[in-house]
Amino acid sequence: MADLTINNIIKMILGILILVVVLGGIYFIFNQYIIPYFKGLPGGEAEMILLIIR
Repeated sequence: MADLTINNIIKMILGILILVVVLGGIYFIFNQYIIPYFKGLPGGEAEMILLIIR
């Protein structure tokens, strides 16, 4: 059986904190840089022009 020692608990807490920081960083990067880049593409404007022409 694996005993839960203080060292194992500290390692688990550090692992969870590192995972939260990494996932938070990925969310921040996508939210600030990647998603706005794709929102600026002209695909939606072309659809609007076609709707106005019809």
